[in-house]
Amino acid sequence: MTKQSTLGLEALNLSDFMTGEKKGRPIEIPLESILEDPDQPRILFDDTSLADLAESIKIRGVKSPISLRSGQDDTYIINHGARRFRASKLAGKQTIPAWIDEDYLEDDQIIENIHRDALTPKEISKWIGRKIQSGKSYREIAKCIGKSAAYVNQYFALSKLPLPIAEIFESEKTTDVTLLNDLASAWKSDPKETEAWIQHNTDNLSRSNVRELKDFIANKKENPTKEEQQVSSATDQNVLSHKIKNPKLYVSIDGVKGLLLLRKRPSAETQIWVSIEGEEREVDVKIIKLLSLSDG
Repeated sequence: MTKQSTLGLEALNLSDFMTGEKKGRPIEIPLESILEDPDQPRILFDDTSLADLAESIKIRGVKSPISLRSGQDDTYIINHGARRFRASKLAGKQTIPAWIDEDYLEDDQIIENIHRDALTPKEISKWIGRKIQSGKSYREIAKCIGKSAAYVNQYFALSKLPLPIAEIFESEKTTDVTLLNDLASAWKSDPKETEAWIQHNTDNLSRSNVRELKDFIANKKENPTKEEQQVSSATDQNVLSHKIKNPKLYVSIDGVKGLLLLRKRPSAETQIWVSIEGEEREVDVKIIKLLSLSDG
């Protein structure tokens, strides 16, 4: 007995695909045979917007076919159109018009969505972060998505925000990338002042407010109070008192104590000069064991 497909594909005829492609017509594919791409960059879907689209699909259907590629076991994976796919399911549809496109690259989804402004800063940041972790350079990523290297750098910076600002970003209290990066810049200049400012301005974030904060911090550094000057002076004195005037770094080579000669240039990056029992020689850094650091 022949096993029946549970995906509704038995109603499809291969010749229909061929005819549809030749005539430039999309194919109606059963929704139950379609899978979303788990690696797609878009991870956030607005429920209200999906419901509105579902109502439109109930009345007018899907006017723009989605793009699919072949999966395993008679399934298809979405290249583009996850939102239309979800809305069609909400609308109670059984099939959806689709193009079959096997000429698919992972970056195609991000390129399409970025240029349609269909991704949130968080989604773009996470995708760029994954690409950089995989070894791609800012320039390579920029070329791939048709943006500048500065654009890539700006969004990648969102993945390294200081904790108080990262919390604002994750909670989506603002999606202004420039504002978030400017706030991070202010935090680097004065973490304490910036965190205090955030506590009182979380619900009133704007670029002009952040510029005022940065100007305040800059003016504060240029014109410190007497108390701040005293603290700064005491800190400087404390640092100076701990400075080593004539540092000597002692090492051990095969159990024999020696002294690193830091001012003598080695012949290679893997070599270094040492003085052992009054004799200067060049050795491999791998055989050196650090012992102590002293002053003079």
